[in-house]
Order: sequence, then C-alpha cells, then structure tokens
Amino acid sequence: MKNFSFDTVFFIENENLLITSLRTITSKFLLDEAIYSLDQIVLQSQKKTEKLIEFQKDKNGDILYLEHPKNFLLTIHRKQEEPNQWDRHTWYTWIHSLYESTSKLYPSLHRILSIYFDELNTIFQNSINDLDSLYHQTNGSLEPEMIKPYMLLYYQFKSTSTNVNWNKILSPHIDAMTIIFNQIINKTKKEQICLEIFECVKILSKDIQQFVNNVQIFKKVVLNFKKEVHRILNHYTFYINTNEVNFKAWFLSLSQFFLHLTPVTFSLKKYIVKLNMILFLTTNVDELQDSQHVKYISWNNLKKTKHMKSSHLNRLLEVHPFLRNIHHDEIFV
Repeated sequence: MKNFSFDTVFFIENENLLITSLRTITSKFLLDEAIYSLDQIVLQSQKKTEKLIEFQKDKNGDILYLEHPKNFLLTIHRKQEEPNQWDRHTWYTWIHSLYESTSKLYPSLHRILSIYFDELNTIFQNSINDLDSLYHQTNGSLEPEMIKPYMLLYYQFKSTSTNVNWNKILSPHIDAMTIIFNQIINKTKKEQICLEIFECVKILSKDIQQFVNNVQIFKKVVLNFKKEVHRILNHYTFYINTNEVNFKAWFLSLSQFFLHLTPVTFSLKKYIVKLNMILFLTTNVDELQDSQHVKYISWNNLKKTKHMKSSHLNRLLEVHPFLRNIHHDEIFV
C-alpha cells in the first residue's frame, strides 16, 4: 500500500485530488478542532475502495460529511504527545502556505485563495503593522518572543494610542524578559512563557485603578505577580535566576501597555467554515459522479466500512456537493 504526504499533490497537477482533499481536510479541522500541518496529512492508496465517505459526529452532535479523494484514504499522522493546534497563528500560517503552494500548478484555486487570504490580511493588518512599529520604536531591543505570542493577530492599538513612547512604557518588560531569556535557549518555551506572563498580568491588573493608590494592596498584587512568574518559569525550566528582575516596574509596564490595546475581532471556526464552503461552492469538482464502488463509515461504528446502497448514492448524486456537505442528513431521510 502506497502512502505519500499530501503536500506532494502541489507538484503533480491533479485538481480533483487537491480540491476533494482540501474539502475533507477543512472538515477534519472542524471535527477535531485542530489544525494539522500539510506534512502531517497523508494520502493512503485504496485498491478495493474507489470512493470512501465518512459521516462523523462532532462534540455538538452535528454530523459532518467527509468525502475522501478518489482511490485514497486521507489520514492524519502525528505524535500522540503533540498538542492540538487551534489558534489564529497556526491558521494564518497554514493558509499562507496553501496559498503559496498553489501558485504554479493551480492558478484558478490560487486566485480563489488570494481573495480569502486578502480578507484575512485586512482583518489582521493593523495588528501586524502595530507589532512592526513596536520593533522599530524600541530599536531592536524588543525581541519577537517577548510580545508576538500575545499580541500578533489578537490585539492592535486603540485609535487614541498615537504618539506614545513605547520604548519608555515597555523598557521594564524588555529588561525583565532579557534577563530571563538569556537563560533559556528553546524558542518555543520563550514564546509560551511570554504568553502566560501576559495573561497573568492581564488578570491581575484588571482592577488596577482601584488598588494603584493603595500601597499595601498594590504590594500584594506585585507579590502575587512574582509568585506567578516563578510558577510559570518552574513549569518550563529547571531554574531561572530572577534576582535582578524589578517585578514592580515590570508589572506596571505591562499594565500600562494593556490600556492601549483593543482586541482583533475574529472567529477561527467561522473562517474555517467559510473556506470549507468556498471549496465546495466555487470549484467545479465532483468525484462522486463517476465513482462506481462507494463505501461509507458511520459515526456509530467507525471500525466497519459498508457499501453504500444505490438509492443513497443516487440521492447524493442528485444534488450539488455543497448541498451534500450541509444537508446530507436530510438527503438520507
């Protein structure tokens, strides 16, 4: 049985295979609430089954229609210890990779993806530009790992936050993170530590207006911040020396920074659904029309593959693939 990575499809010019696979992949993302990299997706040759359809139930009880590409079983290969990626950064990177990969052999799909990708860029452009502005204004002392995991694609500056001295506001944060990061090599750990510290300050500084003028309460908040930072560091590292970190200045730095941020409105699930619908609606691909041997797997018995009855297959063939995707439960009534 021959297996090959899905990203190989970008070099063999088979639009039916690519489009059908992408429909299944995006449905799989929605089912698992996970975004898999292109090299984790594998196409497994099927000799006895010309066409396989899955009916899977998600956590909300909705049934998803997954139509595998002709003569192949699309599977996900990943290590069990790998956490599921379900975030804006991963999706934006995935779409960009897909967009770039279709530029040579799949111009029509590339044009469709360019519209979708441009829409994402419109949503995230201010966040991207604001982050670049921070790097410039801090003269390179602000490393991407010190702020990017929290801010990029999630926050942008308020319209009122003009002519702000970002170097002055973020200097204590940069100093503290420099001390910590000088003792850590792993980039992923740096990013996760940064993200969790930002989240910690966001929670602790929620009522900053109430306790900033109360010395005793403020001391307790800073002490709690210090404890949380050590807890975070101990989770990802064996030992980090923080004797030279000014936790009070650091906490105030990030608390003040938060006052200038506003969230970027974006629904990850909504936009994956949107791409899934685009792939069904705007591409004239229907492998089921000339498939003779169709089997299916139902959510109530995932281990057993059954031959699809001709009456059920005919009902599917009567409607557009998009309608199969969203109304398949009604088709089988």
